[in-house]
Amino acid sequence: MSRKPAQRTATRRGAKPVRKDARKRKGPGLLDQALAALPVSQATLTRITTWGIVGLAGLGVLGVASWFGVPGMIGTAVSETVGEAGFRVDEIQIDGLKRMDKMTVYQQALDQDSRAMPLVDLALVRERLLKYPWIEDARVSRRLPNTLRIFIVEREPAAIWQNHGQLMLIDAKGVALEPVKREAMPDLPLLIGEGA
Repeated sequence: MSRKPAQRTATRRGAKPVRKDARKRKGPGLLDQALAALPVSQATLTRITTWGIVGLAGLGVLGVASWFGVPGMIGTAVSETVGEAGFRVDEIQIDGLKRMDKMTVYQQALDQDSRAMPLVDLALVRERLLKYPWIEDARVSRRLPNTLRIFIVEREPAAIWQNHGQLMLIDAKGVALEPVKREAMPDLPLLIGEGA
């Protein structure tokens, strides 16, 4: 164990040490006067200050957690737990489909990150279905506990459009539905030309 040598100060023998607090004391400061003028007690001010600091710290923690996506992770975990409890897509009911392949609709409905009911994005399923030319409108809904219900309004072919040697089925609004072979042309009016 080493011993630290005592520090020596340069004071004269017999002289009284000079105190650092030998300055003149002034009256209360401006902040002290302002706090004294408030119509609340010191204990209440302390309580308000403490809760203010705790509140700001809490907001800071929430801000950092939101920045890192913690609330989203918690929501996903809760939704997955709900899915494991039986609320997951096990059945898909499709109504209104006449000409389009059902497997295409199933594929679009099940192309999700999760099959847990709370996580199935109904608007996204509808948006994907509306990209197909045969589908004029689609409604997608949940039927708890495990069914996804899809109602489709298909376009009706109104004519055959011939353009640049290719035959296409079109609806009354002119939306091209699908190519048609000459051998399998339905009994519909034939429109020829680019602006027909």
